[in-house]
Amino acid sequence: MTYSPVDRLNLIFMINSLHLLHIVLLSISMLARANTARSGNGNYITLSFPSFDPSSSNTFFTVFTAASIASNGALQLTPDTLNNVDQLTHKAGRIFLSNPFKLWETDSTKYSGIRLASFSTRFDINIYRTSGSLPGEGFTFLISSSLVGPPLGSEDGYLGLTNSTKNGHLSDRFVAIEFDTIKQNHDPDDNHVGLDINGVNSTVVNSLTPFGIEISPVNATNYTVWINYEGLVRRIWVYMAVQGNPKPANDVLNTSLDLSKVIDKVAFIGFSASTGARYQLNSVLAWELTVEILKKDRTGLSKSEIAIIGASCSTLAVLLLLLSVCYYI
Repeated sequence: MTYSPVDRLNLIFMINSLHLLHIVLLSISMLARANTARSGNGNYITLSFPSFDPSSSNTFFTVFTAASIASNGALQLTPDTLNNVDQLTHKAGRIFLSNPFKLWETDSTKYSGIRLASFSTRFDINIYRTSGSLPGEGFTFLISSSLVGPPLGSEDGYLGLTNSTKNGHLSDRFVAIEFDTIKQNHDPDDNHVGLDINGVNSTVVNSLTPFGIEISPVNATNYTVWINYEGLVRRIWVYMAVQGNPKPANDVLNTSLDLSKVIDKVAFIGFSASTGARYQLNSVLAWELTVEILKKDRTGLSKSEIAIIGASCSTLAVLLLLLSVCYYI
């Protein structure tokens, strides 16, 4: 049977439509909300994951080495099995959102000729110690210039961030907020939060004990972490509380941070973790991220994903947007 050019185009369109319908259904199953919003200070994009679906992980996430998206709906940064201790020790993992964000740009109208995007994030974590064991090593919220896995040797005290030869090198180009359960020589204790820039020797570090917080207590506890970055003043704030409690008035860490001096303009956002001889289960249970969209490059998302986001659209409207994107590319 032969097809006319018009028939072939219609067939291609129908196949693409079915493929994109599949993407939409997967997206809806993962996202409770994904939209663009406007505030007095500019445009923002918000991604919200009340849980994580392993069957559709490739739609949004890139998972490296020891990490996984578990069947219980959590991001597991290190192995989550309790059946074999050897599988838990000396491991490192990372999970990123697959699409990058533009976090700064040159702008002659701004201070120092650089405009930085503001962002805020909130995530629920459970850092679980197995019965009778001591926790280790740590978990981080990570902003990296590269979509790469943890380097070799980044287990133990390197938190899935770096290793003994690269620690502190400018070439690493990452920023992380660490939640560390092992005391190294440069740490105040084995229960602290810190700002890590291109290495694990924290630039600023605070013990969480005075705040009544234990990252991995004997009785398993879910925590909510809030991180706010204000690009205009180049400063970051971190808050932490037991899940279900409101955001505290007092931060557990705040410090100046100029992202343009550390990371590339376009960077990837996610998490990392590691274990050593001591181990813990490093789980992210839910995640919401809001990032300012810089004017000169509205977003790092692809055309199809922009269509998925489609501010407050109904499912049908989102589908139509996706089909139109496919049809006119």
